[in-house]
Amino acid sequence: MSNQLRDAMPQLIIDANKVTETFRDLEVTATNGAMYQALVGHEHIQEIAPELGLALPPGYRLVCVTTRLGGDKFEIALVNDQTAEVAYYNQVIIVHYEDLKCRPATQQRVWRSFNQHHKAALRDLPSAVFFGYILARYDVILSDNMQTGEGMHFWKARMSEALYRRLYVYHYQLMTGELHQIRSDEELASLSDQIWGSPQHHEWQLAIIACKPLPRPVKIST
Repeated sequence: MSNQLRDAMPQLIIDANKVTETFRDLEVTATNGAMYQALVGHEHIQEIAPELGLALPPGYRLVCVTTRLGGDKFEIALVNDQTAEVAYYNQVIIVHYEDLKCRPATQQRVWRSFNQHHKAALRDLPSAVFFGYILARYDVILSDNMQTGEGMHFWKARMSEALYRRLYVYHYQLMTGELHQIRSDEELASLSDQIWGSPQHHEWQLAIIACKPLPRPVKIST
């Protein structure tokens, strides 16, 4: 099992100190401002809100930044040019399926501001980015590994929305290679403890949303 694959697995972050450490560069005003400057100043930046049909309030831009992190990573961020801050951040990494002719994406770091001034701009944005941008390009999204309680709620909501959209939702056990399709919200509720358990007991579980049926067995590699 590769280290990259281990890092793609959903582990719920409950400890407040760990949450702060993981998202410190976005939570702290000074480092959030530095992140804003790094993103908007990068040469490979593209505004993507029009593509998603999002009408953002004045001063906001939804941008995709490629190549800044190197490798198979890119960043999506909602920035406010009036206050020079990042209101939403999504770091995406592309992994590999040996049996599929596509390169699935994993949202590796997902964060949004709790500042109520950004509430209107953020209302429909996470879902639009997930389905309208990432899934539209990569066909498969794997659950991310740095999840707060809000992140767990986000993934449950996206899985339920995927079921409503008649997409394919799966629970994958990495150690056994067992792939179980989730066909209803009732099944999703019953599997929640397995997918979002503590790292000590449930670290080899993965949630998957796909645009097309996945083969069995699925082989994941870096």
